[in-house]
Amino acid sequence: MLPSLSGARLNSKDLGRLLGVSRPTALAYLHTLEETGLLTRVPFCGGGKRPLLIAWEDPSPLASLLYCLRDLGVDCRFYRWERRTRVVDLIADLGNERVGFSFSSAERLKHRDWMPLTLAIDRKVIDRGFVLHAGDRVVRNLEWWIFGLPSRLFLRQAQDWMFTWRDRRESWQAMVRINRATAAARDRAAGYY
Repeated sequence: MLPSLSGARLNSKDLGRLLGVSRPTALAYLHTLEETGLLTRVPFCGGGKRPLLIAWEDPSPLASLLYCLRDLGVDCRFYRWERRTRVVDLIADLGNERVGFSFSSAERLKHRDWMPLTLAIDRKVIDRGFVLHAGDRVVRNLEWWIFGLPSRLFLRQAQDWMFTWRDRRESWQAMVRINRATAAARDRAAGYY
């Protein structure tokens, strides 16, 4: 039942009814699953809304990102933020900074893909951010401290993007290197050389 609840907002009363147990018992089950690492509750930044449940077995990009960041061994808290229709899917609060993540299924990012993160930076909810997308290029929002990265690339290099390339110059150089390597691989595949 756990994977079917992943990505949904927690309603402990309905969960208790589904399991055939009382609400406190359902919450105790959730707490046990969270302690064993099979489930994570992601509360909304500022409270007021029900937290999201993310199951370990969930194949969604959000679950993959959450567990990738958790496996970095850094003590951080996770949140979600939304303002009207703008949603920052995950915020990693590292203590000294907050990093926001949004997802896009597009290969080329548009203005609407950047908006949730730019709004969150403007409102001082996060300090920097990443739009994880389906394309193969790394792009940077010139106005804000936000990068658009292929999801699979970020998951492979999460440590570097989160902690090594924090400086604007270093992250810019990493972006140029990655894009050159991607273009060269695309040219080789097309038979240009």
